[in-house]
Parts: sequence; structure tokens; C-alpha cells
Amino acid sequence: MVNERKAPEMRFDGFIEPWETMKWAETVDMSTNMVDPRKPEYQNLLHIGPGNIESYTGLLYDNIKTAKDEGLISGKFHFHVDDIIYGKINPQLAKYTTAKFEGLASADAYVLNAKNGLVQGFLYMILQRQPFYDYTVSVSRRSGMPKINRDELNDFSFIAPSTTAEQNAIGNFFRNLDETIVLKKQQYEQTVNIKKAMLEKMFPKKGADVPEIRFEGFSGAWGVKLLGDATELYDNLRIPVAENLRKPGKTPYYGANGVQGYIDGYTHDGEYVLVAEDGASDLLNYPVIYVSGRIWANNHVHVLQGKAKETNTLYLSYALKTADFQAVLVGGTRAKLNAGAIKEMSIFITSLEEQIIIGNFFNNLDTLITAQREELKKLQNIKKACLSKMFV
Repeated sequence: MVNERKAPEMRFDGFIEPWETMKWAETVDMSTNMVDPRKPEYQNLLHIGPGNIESYTGLLYDNIKTAKDEGLISGKFHFHVDDIIYGKINPQLAKYTTAKFEGLASADAYVLNAKNGLVQGFLYMILQRQPFYDYTVSVSRRSGMPKINRDELNDFSFIAPSTTAEQNAIGNFFRNLDETIVLKKQQYEQTVNIKKAMLEKMFPKKGADVPEIRFEGFSGAWGVKLLGDATELYDNLRIPVAENLRKPGKTPYYGANGVQGYIDGYTHDGEYVLVAEDGASDLLNYPVIYVSGRIWANNHVHVLQGKAKETNTLYLSYALKTADFQAVLVGGTRAKLNAGAIKEMSIFITSLEEQIIIGNFFNNLDTLITAQREELKKLQNIKKACLSKMFV
């Protein structure tokens, strides 16, 4: 094949050399170095398989064990620092990572290293690009268990810079970007975990009348009230909006699956807690939603408001996200979460002043979580755009 000579849409300054076609078979080494994990020199090495790698990110889960702990007996690939591990089973899952330590790789993975003018960091980015993904998925569909073999990988070609300097510049750029994304992801997950922990510790548990953690200046036992006594339930004000009658607008339309669109008009204007009748699997965010402003809510959502001078509505939204409500709200059914059942639920109540402080504390956490999630999403979108524009 005659080499194609092209250049990407975006390029670092100082590079003008044309890009060229490279063949996988000539530039990528796929290790055949299988070893016996039962030998003493391998027993304490960590073992990585596709199940230990997060799809699309290259991050490792915390479920990695040593060969000894896993009781491995069949041959494994011996890898070293900076080797690339690529999962050959179900390539549509995009399992790849760069090794940070010496270890053993599953026979369901390939250990890859660049050669003959190809740079390791650039090879790692090739694995993350759409052309490679599309190719591996398409050729792996020949059997019940999708799998890409060595011959199929060796048939793959790609366009790359002709100089290792430009390859290194691109590889380093994405490595730094990935490190930033990982840091932001860890910050986001840490804040989410802090919220989860505080929901457990800042409300009394069953059998207790005070929480484990409390703001300074507050003391005394908390009370318990039925939601029917602590709130106003506006089931009689719900107005379902048929899909063919909805008009684009600025008012959120809430249903059992959260926001289902934006329309003109509203049924309520104020501060409310929405509880979906169908239940859900994500207690931290849904089916309990706090809203403030104009809303439409259909007949699969309960609309609650704290009673004036008794129950702060923002506090109410977080009290309903504590573990005590998990069995009722998560995985519930419409019959189980009807208006009567909602009214009979119990809720911990403290002074209105303490409620307001607790509600604001969690609201500030949610604001931070939202900002961190958006920042993470922005970085991920930047990477996606660069993967498109900085390669041919």
C-alpha cells in the first residue's frame, strides 16, 4: 500500500512534516511472553484482566489481587511499567490501560508495545480513537463471544506523524489531559461520598433521637412526625400534560423519570419536594427532587411542601434521602407510594433553625457537586474534540 500523507486539523507549532500510513503488524509488538503464575517470582505480582479496567478511561478498579490471592494456575502475560494492556474480549467495551507497575495480564488481554518509529504514548491514543474502535468492533462480531485476534489487529492501519518528536508531543498532551481528568473525577467522587456520609451522620438513625454529627450550638432530642402532619401534599393540584399538548417553554415538566421537557405554563410556583411514585435506584438524586420556581408535575409525582414555621422544605428534601427511606423509595411501586403511604411515612424533625442550616449545608454540597460534574464533563468533551481534530 502506498503511504497516505496527510495532516490533522489541529497541530502543534513547529511541525510541518507530513503524516504517513503505518501498519499495526510493523509498528506494534504483541507480547507472547506467557509465564506460569504459580512460580514464586510471580506469586506476588498483581493480576490485571479486562474486568479490572474501567471502560473508555484506562482507570483500574480497586478489585485487583495478586496471582497468589487469586489462585491462578494457567499461563499469563508478564508485563512491565509503561506496557499497554488491551482487552481482546468484547472490544466494544474499550478496555485499555497503561501499566503503572510490573504484573501479570490475563490471557483475555494483549500486552502491547510500540516499535519501529512508533511512540508508546501515541499508540495508546490510537486505541482510544474512533477508527480503531469501529474496526475492532466490526471484525469481532463473527462469533457469539466478540473477540479480536492477533491476525485481525495486524491487518489494522493508521495515520501517524512521521517524526517521533510530534508523536511524543501528542502523547504527552493527552497524558497530561488524562491526569487532569482523573484528578477532577476523584474530586467529584470524593464530594459525592462526603454527601453520602453526611446523610448518614447528620440525621438520627433508627433507635436514636440525635444525629452523630451536629452543628455547634444545637442540642436536645429530635422529634418524629408523619409526613402528613409535617407537610402539605398537593396531589389534587397535579395536571398531567399530554405529549401532543406540550409546548416548548422554560418551565420544567416533571414525571416519574425526572425532567421530561420544558413547556409553557405551570401548576405550582414556589418551593417543593417531588417524590416519584415508581421508585428508583439512585437515592442520592432521585426519586426525591427539590425544586424552586415554576413547575409542571404529572400524576406519577407527589408534590410536597413543608408546613410554614414547622418544616423547612429544603431540609425535607434531604431528610427523604436518608437511609431510613431507602427501602420505601428505592424500587417502590405506584401502589406502594400512593398519597396515603406518603402521608404515613415518618420523618425526623428538629428546630426550624437547625433544619434551615442543615438544608443549606447539603444544598451547598449539591452546588459543588454540580460544578465539579460540569467541569469534569467539559474536560471529557475537550479530550473528545482533540481526539477528533489532532489526528488524521
